[in-house]
Amino acid sequence: AVFGVFNRITFPAFLLIPGLRLIPHFLNKPFSFVALASAALITTVIAIALDTAFYSSEPVTWADLISRPTITPLNFFLYNSDTANLAQHGIHPWYQHVAANLPQLLGPAAVLVFAKPHLSLRLYSAISGLFVLSIFPHQEARFLLPTVPLILSSVELPKNKIMLRTWAGAWIIFNLFLGVLMGTYHQGGVVPGQVFMSKQPDATQA
Repeated sequence: AVFGVFNRITFPAFLLIPGLRLIPHFLNKPFSFVALASAALITTVIAIALDTAFYSSEPVTWADLISRPTITPLNFFLYNSDTANLAQHGIHPWYQHVAANLPQLLGPAAVLVFAKPHLSLRLYSAISGLFVLSIFPHQEARFLLPTVPLILSSVELPKNKIMLRTWAGAWIIFNLFLGVLMGTYHQGGVVPGQVFMSKQPDATQA
């Protein structure tokens, strides 16, 4: 979980509801919470040390970890707390994720979320993540990628054969269309761009 936070600070949003279910367990066995907190603290120190070493141009010492550590989640939070920074990437309304981004990721499966939802811990986890991420003014579809498997595993397919075939056809067409659109035209320059940058003697001046 700690590495998940260091990878993406919004990671705990998806653990909010599942984490609440652990409260009775921690109340009954407080030492388990102590063990969990201790492991999280040690992992946090390791993550900070790794990030500090990665972003430093010189060998890192213990003094560097104390005086000038690189705490990635904190830097992420400070950067995204400044509206001026977010404005450079785009400011979106609070309903952007629900109205546009999530349907774009789910396609025909979005209908099943409302028509045939399977109430599960996975679905609640997706909802909590969606709710928290909707608070932030900068919203991109990729931020919701963790919700996709959680939601898809929490819906039921139509039992009527005609409806099932219709939905399956729409699902295939949706994936083919978005696969070509997003995989080729939207993200098609990522790999060529990386290859180009790798051939430059100084990438900062490319």
